[in-house]
Amino acid sequence: MQRRATYLNREDVQSALHIRGTLPVLWQTCSHTGPLNYTTDYPSMIPYYDSIFSLSTSLRILLYSGDTDIGTCPHMYTQLCMKDLKRKLLVPWHPWEVRGHIAGYSQVYDGYSFVTVKGAGHEAPQFAPLSSFELIRRFVIEKEIL
Repeated sequence: MQRRATYLNREDVQSALHIRGTLPVLWQTCSHTGPLNYTTDYPSMIPYYDSIFSLSTSLRILLYSGDTDIGTCPHMYTQLCMKDLKRKLLVPWHPWEVRGHIAGYSQVYDGYSFVTVKGAGHEAPQFAPLSSFELIRRFVIEKEIL
């Protein structure tokens, strides 16, 4: 895991990800050896999603969660909260695949897709890089409805 943090702290990697400003960003791997220093600034993102939907009907929003993240952003809690948006369900819960293997599950609503990444924790690309890459590539480049 430390190897990934070292990679993400490289100047060329941060520059390619457009996250390096005048000061470098210091990435650290999540650790459960000490207290989790996590605070939230907003009790709910639902009002923000509602405002986005009111501004544009043509946006496509991808929400995804690793299915093993049970501490910070459990996918079941996110899925339950997203129902508060009261958007029309277009495609019910179904598996999506990468190279013939189930990579997670998805459901598509009017305005957004909610997708899980199988075997991934809070930072899905860290735990399931191929599936995470395919998920984002398909959604952004191929405009695929997963």
